[in-house]
Amino acid sequence: MNLVPRSGLTDLPTYADWSYWQHDTSKNQDVCWDSGTSLVARELSEYTGFSIPGFHRRVRRGELLPHTPWNQYQGSGTGSGSVGPLRAVVSGNDIDDWWTEGSYPLIDSWISSESLAARVPTGANALVQEAATRIMGESMDALTFLAELAKTKKMFLEAGESFLKKQVPRNWRQLSNNWLSYRYGWRTFMYDCKNLHKAVARLDEKRIRYSKRARSFDEWSETEKVTNTRLILGTTFSVVENVVTTYKVELVGTVNADVTVPAFSFNPAVTAWELIPYSFIVDWFVGVGTAISALSFLAAQRRYAASWGCRISAIKNVSLAGTSVKSGVTGNCESSGSGTAELVVRVPCSVPIVPQLTFKLDTRKVIDLLAMVKQRI
Repeated sequence: MNLVPRSGLTDLPTYADWSYWQHDTSKNQDVCWDSGTSLVARELSEYTGFSIPGFHRRVRRGELLPHTPWNQYQGSGTGSGSVGPLRAVVSGNDIDDWWTEGSYPLIDSWISSESLAARVPTGANALVQEAATRIMGESMDALTFLAELAKTKKMFLEAGESFLKKQVPRNWRQLSNNWLSYRYGWRTFMYDCKNLHKAVARLDEKRIRYSKRARSFDEWSETEKVTNTRLILGTTFSVVENVVTTYKVELVGTVNADVTVPAFSFNPAVTAWELIPYSFIVDWFVGVGTAISALSFLAAQRRYAASWGCRISAIKNVSLAGTSVKSGVTGNCESSGSGTAELVVRVPCSVPIVPQLTFKLDTRKVIDLLAMVKQRI
């Protein structure tokens, strides 16, 4: 398929004048020692990618179109600052003042696209694999449901016996048993009932086009404090610079496919893995079950398109404070600024068949692990 390259760039810098002055006490006049312009704000937007000729017409026609590469960056930053007033003994008892007028930024609040790209997390292939698995998840796993009927019957009998005897948990072992029974017995049975209802409703469905996504979110902050000496307009300052940057990341795997998904599925490989004791714990860290379902998807699909994408945004706040360490000169300098940026990336790929590393651990699963350990002990 012929793809048409697309790109664009908009760069809007803002400059401001500044000047550096001395009040000459002996002459009782102000003298301008230096002047210039500084970058006080900037907005940048750029993108590169490809477009598909006749995209909307082909979508209306029902074609399954490929996912195209895309990279889009937007950033903005502002800054301001000043030097002085400084006081210096010139000769005898003459004390002169020095200061800047206008905006004289001393910090960099810009967030580059390269710094965002360096923080794009790994694990996107696992999300693509998960999206393919969710397509197959439209079908009820009837074979596993039948294989676990004996366990389901036992669970009902034990619950009925406890209810008739009015038993309540008397110790941590009984409490952990009840917790695990809820998490991996009753809760799973409830999901099976929902899937059974959905499967029955799909019996007459003629659908062949499926689209699924799997997402992950993350947010963190990075704090940096730098202390050094800087020569600014002829005066040496001891400066402290504080930088706080907050990142938000959304990672997504997408799969669009033409595939026939039956209302009820009978996959021995999936069932065999599900029946292995504690296999679900392995899936929290290595997606073996997901990989098996992805293989089933690849075997059933007629054609598909897949990609992973990332949206990472950042907010940066910078402040600087300095004190003169030049002999005979006293005074301060200061500066502050902020920046925002966002990077959006889409990368076409295929559905991986190798089990992917994952980390699906949360508070409830930690409780599950503790309950299992207590049960084994």
